[in-house]
Parts: sequence; structure tokens; C-alpha cells
Amino acid sequence: MLASAAACTAGVATVPVYEIYKVGAAPHWRPGLDLLGVLGLRVAVVPHYDNTEGGTHDTRYCYLGERRLARMEPDLPPGAAVLGIDEHTALVVDLNTEEALAAGRGRVTIRRPGSQAVLPAGTSTNLEEIRRLARGETTVSGTALPVISPAPHQVSLGEATRSCEERFAAALTGYDAADAVRAVLDLEAEVARWGADTEEDEGGVEHARESLRLLIAKLGARAGTPSPGDLVASLVESVLVLRGELRRQGRYDVADALRAALLRGGVLVADTPDGPCWTSTGSDRPPLSGLLTPGH
Repeated sequence: MLASAAACTAGVATVPVYEIYKVGAAPHWRPGLDLLGVLGLRVAVVPHYDNTEGGTHDTRYCYLGERRLARMEPDLPPGAAVLGIDEHTALVVDLNTEEALAAGRGRVTIRRPGSQAVLPAGTSTNLEEIRRLARGETTVSGTALPVISPAPHQVSLGEATRSCEERFAAALTGYDAADAVRAVLDLEAEVARWGADTEEDEGGVEHARESLRLLIAKLGARAGTPSPGDLVASLVESVLVLRGELRRQGRYDVADALRAALLRGGVLVADTPDGPCWTSTGSDRPPLSGLLTPGH
């Protein structure tokens, strides 16, 4: 019988919980005692698999959290899987019959990169089936076990910051103020969420806050700057006023030359009973248009 602290050492690799969670060491494995190797189980035992004591930060998987465990999985010894034991839960093995039982109030999880098999409390199986699951096979005695994907990959704070920065830059380029504001607000939400987490992460919260301040400053600087659409509309309507004056003077050749010049520049002018109207053409942006009403 192994309590949680000893259970950590029972597999081929062990989690140095104190060094990682308390001291802040980089996530890593230490060699385990491999007591389960004689049973043909090549696993790293991770107790407290469903821990929720962290409150504002992820303490599942023996206080590692999803980000740390996902980073550590590729460093497991070749062919090894994670054997996760929930709190108040046990994997009971009869060494004589090789029967295995998931007992207690939680679950037993056999996790490999990309997938995991979950044995709810009360599941009765045997060592050979546990070995098969640890090798990545997902059936037990021909019957499919509940198999779910691991928790979705959690984007790091650095990745989230870069994503918001890229969205913000694209929004400014496209003169989409609403999307630029959404990118700023999303980054602020990420900073708030990560600020409550004690786990260090790529770039750090201070770096993300500095990026947030920079984006807000850029947004303020851009406020009031006319978009290319506004500038084009003002220019075209000024030219159409001049064209209308030329037409009133009977100088149709010059007026037609202005219309042709506008068309070469991507602006199609049409004379209507309500006055000349125009539409931009040949642009990858949504077309601009306008109506020059009498009196302009």
C-alpha cells in the first residue's frame, strides 16, 4: 500500500512536487523506483490527479497543472505513460490473480500524449488490460473503455499576448476600430487571468501588461485619424464638385476627362436624376460609394 507521497516514486519516473510547485524549479522528472516495473507497468504515477486546491490556478496532476504536465510528457522515458490517481481513490491490484479495481470516489486515468483512458470508480479489470492501455491500446477485453482527450492545450501567456498584438495590428491596418478594441480587451482579460496564477509563464505578466499599455497608447494615437475611405470620399466629392461646375460652363470635354481620370483611379461615376453618384472599384477593401446631392 502506497500513500500519495510514496506513490509518486513507484513508477519509472517521479514528480519532484516540492521542487517544482513550492520552489519554482523548471518542470522535470526524476528517476522513480520503478516498483511497478515488475508488474509490466511502464508508468509514472501521478497522485492528487484531480486536485482543486489552487483556486485561481491549476493544481491538477499533483499540483503540476495542465501546462506543466503537457510540457513534461515528451520527457517521459520511452514508452511510458502517466497513471493518474484521483484523490480518495486507489488502484487496487491483487498480485495473485492480477485483478485490478478502481476503488474510492474518483477515477484512475491512463494518459498518453494525445489521449487518455479513464476508469471510473468501481471499474474492474486486470493488469494485462492496464498494460495494454499504458501502451496506447483503447479496448479492454474487446469492450471500449471511456476514452477522452486530455484537457485542451492551454495557450501560454506569451502566445496569447502575441495573438492579441497581431489581431490589433491587423485591425489598425484594416481601420477596424471595433476589432482593435476587442483585441485590447481580450489581452486585458488574459493579463487579469494570469495575474491570479502563481505559475511563471513565458514572457511573464509584466511583459503582457507592458504590451497592453502599448496597444492602448496606439489606439489612442489612432483615434480621430481619418480612414483611407474618408480621405477618398472627400477627394472624390471635391473633384465631382469641380466636374459639375465644368459641365455647367459647357466644358464637357474637360468634365469627361475628369470622369475618365477618376475611372482610371478606381472610381466609377454615374450621372443620375438625383445627381452624380460614384463607387470605388478594383480594391480589396469593401467598395466605397457616395451620392453628390444638388447643392454640393
